[in-house]
Amino acid sequence: MELVKHRKKDSFFLHLVISKFISEEETKLQEYVGINRGVKYLAVTSNNQFYNGTRLREIRNKYFRLRRSLQKKGTRSAKRKLKRLSGKEQRFRKDTNHCLSKQIVKNIKANSVIVLEDLTGIRQKAMYPKKSKTSREINSWPYYDLEQKIIYKASEKHIEVAKWNPEFISQRCSACSFIKKDNYRSRQFSCVECQFSINADLNAARNQIHNYFSELPMVQLVFEALRFLDGAPVIIPYVAS
Repeated sequence: MELVKHRKKDSFFLHLVISKFISEEETKLQEYVGINRGVKYLAVTSNNQFYNGTRLREIRNKYFRLRRSLQKKGTRSAKRKLKRLSGKEQRFRKDTNHCLSKQIVKNIKANSVIVLEDLTGIRQKAMYPKKSKTSREINSWPYYDLEQKIIYKASEKHIEVAKWNPEFISQRCSACSFIKKDNYRSRQFSCVECQFSINADLNAARNQIHNYFSELPMVQLVFEALRFLDGAPVIIPYVAS
């Protein structure tokens, strides 16, 4: 327990360390869930959950316009307002990620595996022009913070979180595994090989599971298979060679 005085305001905060007991359960794997993070949809999961980002985009664009307007003024008053706005925007991002991660984990069974795309270097690898609206939205959202919140909340439900290579998840058909750029030209994914059609973000989320299995060493793949079959009466996702 620790009593801390606020540096600027005449107030105090009481810091408490709370231990939460989590009972040890027999690990019986329930499901693998791939998650694709984006702009239009903040997250789409392979078990068909869509988390719409339309309202969020409106608020973020509002903050962007206000920030740009204050920066142009350059007055002392504008700088003070800009500082307050920055703090407000940061709190908004963290609160949104908290609510989103809570909802995502809530919709996944305990003792499962979440497969997240490894977004390391996403700002450098972005395919959009640097000054485009989409590029700005990708660069301004704290995806790492969302990732950490998902990991923390998942641990309370005995859910493992794996970060995996997102290579070809947008171009690969989650039905037949055929890869081609022409498959992905809009929000709707359409395979030119088997004519399978599906929402592009959902297709990418399902491909996260494909990538996870395709890159596992054989020993671990067998272990995953045994663990999965012991825990749920479903078939292990097919991995094309």
